[in-house]
Amino acid sequence: MKLTRKFHRRLSIIFALPILIIVVTGILLILRSKFGFIQTPTPKVESVAIEKVRTISEVLTKLKNNSIEESNISSIIYKPAKNIYAIRTKDYQEMILHPETLEILSMGPKYSTLLIQIHEGTYFSKSVRDYIFLPTSLGLLFLWVTGMILFFRSKKRFKRVKRHK
Repeated sequence: MKLTRKFHRRLSIIFALPILIIVVTGILLILRSKFGFIQTPTPKVESVAIEKVRTISEVLTKLKNNSIEESNISSIIYKPAKNIYAIRTKDYQEMILHPETLEILSMGPKYSTLLIQIHEGTYFSKSVRDYIFLPTSLGLLFLWVTGMILFFRSKKRFKRVKRHK
């Protein structure tokens, strides 16, 4: 029991900062659609016939005309369910284009990608993910198990003391 308590206390101190980072970024990711500073809301677009949807090369031409360099683009995604083109940049911005007119419908931050990278530890480096965040996750599982052991053992002891009185 003493050994379990000792390991539990020491591991909780060692893993405190990575666990805090994982928990805070996880909460922000869950609430990302509620906060405009994390992710700009996606506008609704009426249905467009598939023949009228512009090609990726036309989207790239439009972006070049708006002074957005191809090297700064991380992804161009056509979302048929929402009927939009979503262009994400490497500096965590997102531009929403109408699929037919290529009109810019909205532009704003898309920090959910950054939050996911921080949450996983890949933002820092692959070795941080493998050697800090993975052991922290395993340590958190260990803390949960030892916490449950400590909780239920102390509860049994409390019941025994109560019966003897």
